[in-house]
Amino acid sequence: MRSMGFSIGVFDSGLGGLSIYREIRKLLPRTPLVFLADQKNIPYGSKTRKEIRRFTSQGIEFLENKDCQLIVIACNTATTGGIDYYRRKFLRLKFVGVVPPIKLARQQTKNDKIIILSTNFTAKSLYLKNLIRRFANNFQVKSLGCPDLVRVVEQGNIESRSSQRILRKRLDHLILNNYDSLVLGCTHFSFLRSQIKKIYGRRLKIFDPSKAVAKQTQRVWRKIRTGTLSKGSNDRFFTSGPIKEAFRVGSKLLEKKIEFKQTDK
Repeated sequence: MRSMGFSIGVFDSGLGGLSIYREIRKLLPRTPLVFLADQKNIPYGSKTRKEIRRFTSQGIEFLENKDCQLIVIACNTATTGGIDYYRRKFLRLKFVGVVPPIKLARQQTKNDKIIILSTNFTAKSLYLKNLIRRFANNFQVKSLGCPDLVRVVEQGNIESRSSQRILRKRLDHLILNNYDSLVLGCTHFSFLRSQIKKIYGRRLKIFDPSKAVAKQTQRVWRKIRTGTLSKGSNDRFFTSGPIKEAFRVGSKLLEKKIEFKQTDK
Protein backbone atom coordinates (compact mmCIF):
# COMPACT_ATOMS: atom_id res chain seq x y z
CA MET A 1 0.00 0.00 0.00
CA ARG A 2 1.33 3.42 -0.98
CA SER A 3 1.80 6.18 1.56
CA MET A 4 0.01 9.51 1.20
CA GLY A 5 3.00 11.21 -0.39
CA PHE A 6 5.24 12.92 2.14
CA SER A 7 8.15 13.50 -0.22
CA ILE A 8 9.23 16.24 -2.61
CA GLY A 9 10.46 15.14 -6.01
CA VAL A 10 13.25 17.06 -7.76
CA PHE A 11 13.58 16.38 -11.48
CA ASP A 12 16.28 17.39 -13.95
CA SER A 13 17.61 16.19 -17.28
CA GLY A 14 20.96 15.71 -15.55
CA LEU A 15 22.84 16.58 -12.39
CA GLY A 16 22.49 20.37 -12.56
CA GLY A 17 19.29 20.09 -10.54
CA LEU A 18 21.40 19.12 -7.55
CA SER A 19 21.96 22.88 -7.15
CA ILE A 20 18.22 23.19 -6.46
CA TYR A 21 18.18 20.07 -4.28
CA ARG A 22 20.98 21.56 -2.17
CA GLU A 23 19.05 24.75 -1.43
CA ILE A 24 15.78 22.91 -0.70
CA ARG A 25 17.60 20.66 1.74
CA LYS A 26 18.79 23.72 3.68
CA LEU A 27 15.27 25.10 4.05
CA LEU A 28 13.46 21.79 4.63
CA PRO A 29 15.92 19.64 6.60
CA ARG A 30 13.30 17.10 7.75
CA THR A 31 11.45 16.62 4.47
CA PRO A 32 12.42 13.53 2.42
CA LEU A 33 13.55 14.44 -1.09
CA VAL A 34 13.65 12.19 -4.15
CA PHE A 35 16.03 13.35 -6.88
CA LEU A 36 15.80 12.05 -10.44
CA ALA A 37 18.33 12.77 -13.21
CA ASP A 38 17.24 11.70 -16.68
CA GLN A 39 20.83 11.30 -17.87
CA LYS A 40 19.85 8.73 -20.47
CA ASN A 41 18.18 11.50 -22.49
CA ILE A 42 20.41 14.48 -21.74
CA PRO A 43 20.83 17.05 -23.25
CA TYR A 44 17.26 18.36 -23.32
CA GLY A 45 18.41 21.61 -24.94
CA SER A 46 18.72 19.94 -28.34
CA LYS A 47 15.37 18.11 -28.12
CA THR A 48 12.00 19.11 -29.57
CA ARG A 49 9.24 20.41 -27.31
CA LYS A 50 7.36 17.14 -27.81
CA GLU A 51 10.38 15.10 -26.72
CA ILE A 52 11.03 17.32 -23.70
CA ARG A 53 7.44 16.96 -22.54
CA ARG A 54 7.51 13.20 -23.04
CA PHE A 55 10.75 12.67 -21.13
CA THR A 56 9.72 15.05 -18.35
CA SER A 57 6.30 13.40 -18.03
CA GLN A 58 8.01 10.03 -17.66
CA GLY A 59 10.15 11.50 -14.90
CA ILE A 60 7.11 12.96 -13.15
CA GLU A 61 5.33 9.61 -13.28
CA PHE A 62 8.39 7.95 -11.76
CA LEU A 63 8.48 10.46 -8.89
CA GLU A 64 4.73 10.18 -8.33
CA ASN A 65 5.20 6.43 -7.91
CA LYS A 66 7.85 7.22 -5.28
CA ASP A 67 5.15 9.00 -3.25
CA CYS A 68 6.04 12.56 -4.18
CA GLN A 69 3.17 15.02 -4.07
CA LEU A 70 5.19 18.13 -4.96
CA ILE A 71 7.44 18.03 -8.01
CA VAL A 72 10.19 20.60 -8.54
CA ILE A 73 11.10 20.82 -12.22
CA ALA A 74 14.74 21.73 -11.53
CA CYS A 75 15.48 22.21 -15.22
CA ASN A 76 14.93 25.44 -17.12
CA THR A 77 14.51 23.61 -20.42
CA ALA A 78 11.86 21.26 -19.03
CA THR A 79 10.11 24.21 -17.37
CA THR A 80 10.05 26.38 -20.49
CA GLY A 81 9.07 23.33 -22.52
CA GLY A 82 5.81 22.77 -20.70
CA ILE A 83 5.27 23.65 -17.02
CA ASP A 84 1.59 24.45 -17.68
CA TYR A 85 1.28 21.21 -19.66
CA TYR A 86 2.51 19.16 -16.67
CA ARG A 87 0.09 20.92 -14.35
CA ARG A 88 -2.83 20.06 -16.62
CA LYS A 89 -1.71 16.48 -17.11
CA PHE A 90 -0.95 15.66 -13.46
CA LEU A 91 -3.84 17.26 -11.59
CA ARG A 92 -3.12 15.47 -8.31
CA LEU A 93 0.37 16.94 -8.05
CA LYS A 94 1.74 20.38 -7.28
CA PHE A 95 4.61 21.84 -9.28
CA VAL A 96 7.39 24.39 -8.88
CA GLY A 97 9.38 25.36 -11.97
CA VAL A 98 12.60 27.28 -12.55
CA VAL A 99 12.35 30.81 -13.90
CA PRO A 100 15.47 32.84 -14.85
CA PRO A 101 15.65 35.79 -12.40
CA ILE A 102 15.44 38.46 -15.10
CA LYS A 103 13.33 40.78 -12.98
CA LEU A 104 15.96 40.84 -10.22
CA ALA A 105 18.72 41.49 -12.75
CA ARG A 106 16.71 44.38 -14.21
CA GLN A 107 16.40 45.93 -10.77
CA GLN A 108 20.11 45.71 -10.01
CA THR A 109 21.91 46.28 -13.30
CA LYS A 110 23.85 49.55 -13.42
CA ASN A 111 23.86 50.06 -17.19
CA ASP A 112 20.80 48.09 -18.38
CA LYS A 113 22.91 45.37 -20.04
CA ILE A 114 22.04 41.78 -19.14
CA ILE A 115 23.35 38.38 -20.26
CA ILE A 116 21.18 35.25 -19.98
CA LEU A 117 23.10 31.97 -20.09
CA SER A 118 20.96 28.91 -20.88
CA THR A 119 20.49 25.90 -23.15
CA ASN A 120 19.74 26.38 -26.84
CA PHE A 121 16.08 25.44 -26.36
CA THR A 122 15.56 27.94 -23.54
CA ALA A 123 17.45 30.69 -25.39
CA LYS A 124 15.13 30.35 -28.39
CA SER A 125 11.91 29.69 -26.45
CA LEU A 126 8.85 31.92 -26.54
CA TYR A 127 8.71 31.47 -22.76
CA LEU A 128 12.03 33.27 -22.29
CA LYS A 129 11.22 35.91 -24.91
CA ASN A 130 8.02 36.71 -23.04
CA LEU A 131 9.94 37.00 -19.75
CA ILE A 132 12.39 39.41 -21.34
CA ARG A 133 9.54 41.41 -22.90
CA ARG A 134 7.75 41.55 -19.56
CA PHE A 135 10.63 42.38 -17.22
CA ALA A 136 13.40 43.88 -19.37
CA ASN A 137 11.76 45.19 -22.51
CA ASN A 138 13.79 48.40 -22.74
CA PHE A 139 17.05 46.79 -21.66
CA GLN A 140 19.89 45.40 -23.75
CA VAL A 141 19.57 41.63 -23.21
CA LYS A 142 21.84 39.03 -24.79
CA SER A 143 20.54 35.45 -24.63
CA LEU A 144 23.21 32.76 -25.09
CA GLY A 145 22.66 29.03 -25.55
CA CYS A 146 25.67 27.19 -24.08
CA PRO A 147 25.29 23.39 -24.36
CA ASP A 148 29.07 22.99 -24.01
CA LEU A 149 28.85 24.29 -20.44
CA VAL A 150 26.15 21.74 -19.62
CA ARG A 151 28.55 18.99 -20.70
CA VAL A 152 31.30 20.47 -18.52
CA VAL A 153 29.12 20.18 -15.41
CA GLU A 154 27.78 16.72 -16.33
CA GLN A 155 31.38 15.52 -16.55
CA GLY A 156 32.27 17.14 -13.23
CA ASN A 157 34.88 19.43 -14.84
CA ILE A 158 33.69 22.58 -13.12
CA GLU A 159 37.18 23.83 -12.21
CA SER A 160 38.98 22.70 -15.35
CA ARG A 161 40.85 24.75 -17.92
CA SER A 162 38.23 23.74 -20.47
CA SER A 163 35.46 25.34 -18.38
CA GLN A 164 37.48 28.57 -18.14
CA ARG A 165 38.16 28.52 -21.88
CA ILE A 166 34.47 28.06 -22.73
CA LEU A 167 33.38 30.79 -20.31
CA ARG A 168 35.87 33.24 -21.77
CA LYS A 169 34.83 32.37 -25.30
CA ARG A 170 31.19 33.01 -24.46
CA LEU A 171 31.49 36.01 -22.18
CA ASP A 172 34.70 37.98 -22.78
CA HIS A 173 33.40 40.12 -25.65
CA LEU A 174 30.23 40.94 -23.72
CA ILE A 175 32.18 41.98 -20.64
CA LEU A 176 34.33 44.22 -22.86
CA ASN A 177 31.06 45.81 -24.00
CA ASN A 178 30.15 46.52 -20.38
CA TYR A 179 27.46 43.92 -19.73
CA ASP A 180 27.34 43.90 -15.94
CA SER A 181 24.66 41.30 -15.09
CA LEU A 182 24.59 37.55 -15.73
CA VAL A 183 21.37 35.54 -15.32
CA LEU A 184 21.85 31.79 -14.95
CA GLY A 185 19.14 30.20 -17.09
CA CYS A 186 20.20 26.60 -16.54
CA THR A 187 20.55 24.86 -13.17
CA HIS A 188 23.84 23.29 -14.27
CA PHE A 189 25.46 26.71 -14.37
CA SER A 190 25.02 27.27 -10.63
CA PHE A 191 28.01 24.96 -10.18
CA LEU A 192 30.11 27.33 -12.31
CA ARG A 193 29.53 30.41 -10.15
CA SER A 194 32.92 30.22 -8.46
CA GLN A 195 34.66 29.91 -11.83
CA ILE A 196 32.76 32.90 -13.22
CA LYS A 197 33.62 34.97 -10.15
CA LYS A 198 37.24 33.89 -10.42
CA ILE A 199 37.45 35.13 -14.01
CA TYR A 200 35.30 38.28 -13.88
CA GLY A 201 35.26 39.25 -10.22
CA ARG A 202 33.31 42.43 -9.48
CA ARG A 203 32.75 43.27 -13.13
CA LEU A 204 29.85 40.85 -13.37
CA LYS A 205 26.94 40.36 -10.96
CA ILE A 206 25.51 36.82 -11.05
CA PHE A 207 21.81 36.05 -10.61
CA ASP A 208 21.15 32.44 -9.63
CA PRO A 209 17.54 31.17 -9.26
CA SER A 210 18.39 28.30 -6.86
CA LYS A 211 17.55 30.03 -3.59
CA ALA A 212 14.35 31.57 -4.96
CA VAL A 213 13.17 28.18 -6.24
CA ALA A 214 13.90 26.63 -2.85
CA LYS A 215 11.91 29.35 -1.07
CA GLN A 216 8.95 28.85 -3.40
CA THR A 217 9.17 25.10 -2.80
CA GLN A 218 9.10 25.73 0.94
CA ARG A 219 6.01 27.97 0.61
CA VAL A 220 4.09 25.46 -1.52
CA TRP A 221 5.10 22.52 0.67
CA ARG A 222 3.88 24.20 3.85
CA LYS A 223 0.48 24.68 2.24
CA ILE A 224 -0.02 21.10 1.09
CA ARG A 225 1.78 18.83 3.54
CA THR A 226 -0.26 16.70 5.89
CA GLY A 227 0.52 14.20 8.63
CA THR A 228 3.72 13.84 10.62
CA LEU A 229 7.14 13.71 9.02
CA SER A 230 9.68 11.20 10.22
CA LYS A 231 12.84 12.52 11.83
CA GLY A 232 15.65 12.74 9.28
CA SER A 233 15.54 13.39 5.55
CA ASN A 234 16.06 9.87 4.12
CA ASP A 235 16.79 11.23 0.63
CA ARG A 236 16.88 9.01 -2.46
CA PHE A 237 18.75 9.60 -5.72
CA PHE A 238 17.94 8.02 -9.07
CA THR A 239 19.36 8.23 -12.58
CA SER A 240 18.30 6.80 -15.93
CA GLY A 241 21.99 6.80 -16.94
CA PRO A 242 25.14 5.04 -15.66
CA ILE A 243 25.13 4.77 -11.86
CA LYS A 244 28.90 4.94 -11.33
CA GLU A 245 29.23 8.16 -13.31
CA ALA A 246 26.27 9.73 -11.49
CA PHE A 247 27.86 8.79 -8.17
CA ARG A 248 31.25 10.22 -9.17
CA VAL A 249 29.99 13.54 -10.51
CA GLY A 250 27.06 13.98 -8.11
CA SER A 251 29.28 13.41 -5.09
CA LYS A 252 31.80 15.92 -6.46
CA LEU A 253 29.15 18.59 -7.09
CA LEU A 254 27.61 18.26 -3.62
CA GLU A 255 30.97 17.60 -1.92
CA LYS A 256 29.59 14.53 -0.18
CA LYS A 257 28.95 10.93 -1.17
CA ILE A 258 25.50 10.25 -2.60
CA GLU A 259 24.37 6.83 -3.77
CA PHE A 260 22.30 6.56 -6.94
CA LYS A 261 19.88 3.83 -7.98
CA GLN A 262 18.89 2.95 -11.52
CA THR A 263 15.45 3.76 -12.86
CA ASP A 264 13.50 1.37 -15.06
CA LYS A 265 13.38 3.95 -17.86
